[in-house]
Amino acid sequence: MTVQADLPEDLARAVACVDRELRMRLAAYPRWVAQKKLTQKKADDELEAMRLVRRLLVNGAAASIAIAAAERAGVMAFGAGWSSPTLGDAKRCSQDLERALPPSP
Repeated sequence: MTVQADLPEDLARAVACVDRELRMRLAAYPRWVAQKKLTQKKADDELEAMRLVRRLLVNGAAASIAIAAAERAGVMAFGAGWSSPTLGDAKRCSQDLERALPPSP
């Protein structure tokens, strides 16, 4: 399975949207903090929240891709004693997705 080939178009669009929002906030927040429209703590909290949204998108997609790949391979035949995807499988897929996507701003 190549992650790039399996990368859903909707995921790429969603991650790109989050990245645009992060870049906008990274550009605007220092000015807003200087103008006292926003505290530094609030700015830091909001940036971390947007980075969390990105991680959740990527990790959720990785889990879905790992499960779909396992289903295609037939390893999720319930009751047949076959193994199911592990957390390690999803983490490896998540790392592959992170490499396939542009880095977070």
